[in-house]
Amino acid sequence: MLTLEATHFSNVGLAVSRSGTLPGGSLRGLPGGIVIDGLPGVGGFSGDLNDALNEYRCGRIQTALQRVRQLESQFGGIASRWEANVGGLLGGARQGNQQLSLQKINELRSAQTKMRMLTGPAIKSFRDLVTALEHEVSRVSDGAQPSNGDQDVQSKDLDPANGAKTELSAEELKNDHTSPGNRGVKPVKPRTQTPLQETPPLEEIGHFASNYRFGRKLGVKRNESGKSYVSPAFQEGGFYFLETAEPSRVIRVRELIASGLVIRDNHLQADRLIDKSELKTLLNGGIWELVGD
Repeated sequence: MLTLEATHFSNVGLAVSRSGTLPGGSLRGLPGGIVIDGLPGVGGFSGDLNDALNEYRCGRIQTALQRVRQLESQFGGIASRWEANVGGLLGGARQGNQQLSLQKINELRSAQTKMRMLTGPAIKSFRDLVTALEHEVSRVSDGAQPSNGDQDVQSKDLDPANGAKTELSAEELKNDHTSPGNRGVKPVKPRTQTPLQETPPLEEIGHFASNYRFGRKLGVKRNESGKSYVSPAFQEGGFYFLETAEPSRVIRVRELIASGLVIRDNHLQADRLIDKSELKTLLNGGIWELVGD
């Protein structure tokens, strides 16, 4: 029995299942008959995670890792859409497009806070499980025997060059170069680039214009081993302008995770997840770093 790994899987399943129900019950009486409840479609995650655990126990670690990554991305997308729906209702109320009483606005904000308290631990538990599996893939590829489950794996032990390639992974978002420790791969030195397009008008960033200016435009590049990475790298706590978002807006990166970015959306005044699929679209449209004056 691989105790530690089984615990990792069960922790994810428990955290995800909790998000399926909104604490205090569903929120009704909203415009258009909208009902706000827990995250939809997460009930089947426990079975899928159990399948991934069985793959791991059978020695198919890479298959288990790919499955868990897929589930992590799916969960992030579900949570992001839930957050966007609630944020849209609150944003519509502020702009006068939605007729909501003060009580309903407060209930929506409360529901938003409660859900974040559920999705946060679930996202972290997914990240811990992916890290542990990536570590196992790295160990086995180096010729080691599979772990006996007695050691906890920290993210600092992870070599992002080993294991299955995941474009725009958390490590690749954090690092604007390839690790010098990777076999057969030369480091790619970061370099300052002149934006390929003129910067947007400064008034596009609204009140941020009093303290910030446009820096470099972010893009996707490939290193010598063919891996994709973002240049310049996203920085936790950094401000960025999404040129082609509807509407264009300023965000702040709160956290880099395996499934994308956890950001503070200045337009929605809410935290949400930008998954890797959405991120690629936004990068193609134009993301600019904001630099303080």
